[in-house]
Amino acid sequence: MSITTLQNGYLGNKFLRDKTSEKIIKALSSLTVATKVIQLQRIKKDSEKVKLVLSSFWLNAFNFFEHDKIVETAIGENQGFEIRHANLDDTDIKKVYGRTYQQRQSKEREPQMDIRNQTKLKLALGDAKSVRIVFKKDLLTILPIFAAEQHTRSEALDITLPKDNGLYYGVISAVQLIKEHLFTEFTITSDNEFTQSREYTLLVIQLRRIGYNISLENNLITGRLGNKTIIRRHSIDTSASTTKIKPVRFDKSNPLSTTGVCTSGVDVASAEDDGFSTLNVLDYRPIEARDLRSNIDKSETGAVCAAYNTKSMKTVINECIYGIDTVLMRDIMRPTNFLSLSLQCSEYTTVKNVKDKEDAIESLATTIDMFFPVLDIIEKNNYSTLLTENVRNFASSIECDLYIRRLNELGYQTYKAASLNAEHFNGYTMRNRCYIFASKLPTPFQWPENEIRTVNVWNDIVIPNLSEFRNVTHTGGIQTMLKGQEIVASGDDVSLMSKAKQTIVRKFNSRNVIDENSHVAGTIIRSQSKQVAESLYIKQDDQYLIPNNNVLKAMMGIRKTFDLSIFTNEAGSELIGQSIEVPMHRKISQSIKKHIMSHVVNLKRLSKKSPIKAQQLAYS
Repeated sequence: MSITTLQNGYLGNKFLRDKTSEKIIKALSSLTVATKVIQLQRIKKDSEKVKLVLSSFWLNAFNFFEHDKIVETAIGENQGFEIRHANLDDTDIKKVYGRTYQQRQSKEREPQMDIRNQTKLKLALGDAKSVRIVFKKDLLTILPIFAAEQHTRSEALDITLPKDNGLYYGVISAVQLIKEHLFTEFTITSDNEFTQSREYTLLVIQLRRIGYNISLENNLITGRLGNKTIIRRHSIDTSASTTKIKPVRFDKSNPLSTTGVCTSGVDVASAEDDGFSTLNVLDYRPIEARDLRSNIDKSETGAVCAAYNTKSMKTVINECIYGIDTVLMRDIMRPTNFLSLSLQCSEYTTVKNVKDKEDAIESLATTIDMFFPVLDIIEKNNYSTLLTENVRNFASSIECDLYIRRLNELGYQTYKAASLNAEHFNGYTMRNRCYIFASKLPTPFQWPENEIRTVNVWNDIVIPNLSEFRNVTHTGGIQTMLKGQEIVASGDDVSLMSKAKQTIVRKFNSRNVIDENSHVAGTIIRSQSKQVAESLYIKQDDQYLIPNNNVLKAMMGIRKTFDLSIFTNEAGSELIGQSIEVPMHRKISQSIKKHIMSHVVNLKRLSKKSPIKAQQLAYS
């Protein structure tokens, strides 16, 4: 975007922006489309009237700024409306407002749209409770999202769900069928084990997310959505269902084209250093309880960070993966050969305790079922290669078994590395991860081999950056850890202690402290800045110090130019802690690049012998 400052202090019809805003807008200039889902709000607590308030970073990125004059036009009944800049002959003109967020490091004002015309909202959105915003340059399209029960069929599906090689694998087919057709009712018949299984839990979570009420009686599972009268019933045995394998779709003109899912940008940005080209990103930072208490919306941080720190981004889907429209997503994204994705890992770590994990399942805050929508994305887009990253415990889970089996069924050759440690790839931490690579390409793939270690975290990172550490010896977290040290040193039987003391011991045993004798650090976690038991500290003499974000980036191998300055320190720390460790990930990316480029060489060789066959291989 070209920016010309006029003598009156305006930029065309835009108010003068500070250097930070100009830098962000320039970085995002390659974007062509973004999407975001927001809920309609009540004008007053007990009022039936609603309003649509949109305050988003993406407005600036797509050329909507505070004080701009705009026009809102309904597309049709229940079809949404469009917002564009006003022309000279327009009469029903509104303007874009602005607001600031005190919690942010950068204090520039953010544009805000506030739509309250009840006639217009009712016509365009009907009784929708939320909307999808499609951002394009100088044009916003607001599309209503209606509750699933409004689309249900007056039909029922009776499902038989047998066990297959130790897995109730049919849950994937069952969920797929129910989601696709939205039957008013479904029943599932299985054996006595199923209702006590992990697969049953996964199925119930997925269907509750849609809105189904689930009941269980005598091992007969019944789900109901809405109250339509059933006029037809269908039945299916999932063991008899088959999957049609799609042929390879490969674009040889951009062989390393990439889509990132559940990424804040570190993985795809580091892969770009090896020649990959990131065209699309899907990311959404879920709203947490503490966000509600502090009235901070961080849902855009990961997506913005990814778009801001990559070179060729075209499409950003800033939506929760559980609510995305995978068909719309496929249609607006650029096709790519490679998918890079990170399944949310907190349900497989010891940082989150067992009770919190159980409570999350009940409240649907869990992410153990995230592989379901991921598989739908993979099937719709037919990527020729994909890489999935998660913590080591994911490798031994039922979810991992179901995920890999479905990938194989879709025609992928899968390669699982159950445990790769960053320490073995010249990383500064012991970050241990499970990786799954899947490919439809007829070329060999091998995981990278371990390297001889030549780095030292204390000498290379800590000593040169001591001025960037903060003394936290006096804080409650450190004092609790020291109490735990005293209790353990006493030699008393922990099992006979009070729960409070057991908790203190557990926190001490979870400590992540390095000193001058350490050559490698423990894993840096997403909640590092909260100073929890697992946060990384250094011990120098009798003092405990905590690193700032610049040091954390260095420990993770993240390049200095990866810019987090537009976020708060806490948000930046979260983005670092949830990312990949770059040295290890780049070695994996290089192995994947070798695999993909081998296919390109084969295509060129085939094209000389048989142009038609080569074309079919590349684009079929």
